Amino acid sequence: MSDNRNADVVIIAGGTIQKPDLRAAAGVDVRAVIDLHGKPLLAWVLEALKAAERIGRLCVVGNVELLKPIAEPLGAQVIQEGADEVDNLFRGSSWAESINSRI
Repeated sequence: MSDNRNADVVIIAGGTIQKPDLRAAAGVDVRAVIDLHGKPLLAWVLEALKAAERIGRLCVVGNVELLKPIAEPLGAQVIQEGADEVDNLFRGSSWAESINSRI
């Protein structure tokens, strides 16, 4: 079956780096903001998704204060992370349901 709709994407970017050696080497606490060739990892992911065909709206679940300056200029909405990975998945799923119910 052919479907002409674009896929909406949820990126789970919450939480902190647990390994002390990686945290020390990166100089940050959150993986999404690790610098790679002058850009945060999250920016690389969002730019790749924006360049891909068939991608619709983008949502990042994570620390709003930290990730909003990276994500919003690239067209992604940021929603606040929850208590753990499962909570973040539910938050992303709820976002997807809410935007799809408006279609």
